[in-house]
Amino acid sequence: DADILLRSSDIDAQDFRAHKCVLSASSPFFCTMLSLPQPPDTSNELPIIDMPEPANVLRALLHFIYPIPDPDINDLDSLVSLLIPADKYEFTDVLSRLRSLLVSPSYLSTEPLRVYAIAARFDFANELDIAAQATLRIHISNYDLPPDFQYIGAEMFERLLRFHRRRARAAQRLVVMGDLTPCAACNGAHAGVPSTQTMYGPPRWWTTWKIRARQELELRPSTEVIFGMEFLMKSVKMAECTYCAESLLGSCAFLGGLKEMMDELPLSI
Repeated sequence: DADILLRSSDIDAQDFRAHKCVLSASSPFFCTMLSLPQPPDTSNELPIIDMPEPANVLRALLHFIYPIPDPDINDLDSLVSLLIPADKYEFTDVLSRLRSLLVSPSYLSTEPLRVYAIAARFDFANELDIAAQATLRIHISNYDLPPDFQYIGAEMFERLLRFHRRRARAAQRLVVMGDLTPCAACNGAHAGVPSTQTMYGPPRWWTTWKIRARQELELRPSTEVIFGMEFLMKSVKMAECTYCAESLLGSCAFLGGLKEMMDELPLSI
């Protein structure tokens, strides 16, 4: 009972049977186009709309529009190929689902810069913030810009760099000594401090960690690395103090609070 054909742009063009009412309900663009007066058709053939999209894109797009399972989108190239027509033809519901896919953990963890560029290209404000946050885990200077940046210009990359610098400075300012468990060897009772006096200075692991953490935040202003056990224990090892590990373990509550404060820094780009 289809009443219209969508013809793909391939050399071996494919026709997709569709329904005007479904297209009109899904897209203001099609609603307007299909409501325009048409010349009388004396043939029994269905009207054809020549589409600029290839068959694989039209097929996937129709899967999103009709009440059937959504197609599998396995890479960002496929996602962008659908975002372009979904945006152009104003398929609002399709766009909403594609936007959710764009910021899925698999893409954010492996290609955060590209997700950022795609979000900027289509003016997805919320997804732009999410992607910018994901880029905090990488050292941007070590990455080649993905080709998607050609669609958005240098200003958006500079905006991301400013966000990284702003976030790094704010996180570095939070790295100050707090309620640390003293180390028995380097700043406690066995460090030459009389039991009647207040212990002085930080344990050596903290001094080492503080320096390393500030350096790491300069490159990757994220809490993911500096509060990881590998990073913390390396600081203990570099401090060359027998009892610093006990001090570190006793200071977990303070470190957890410090991490939480950093994670709560403003995330909007």
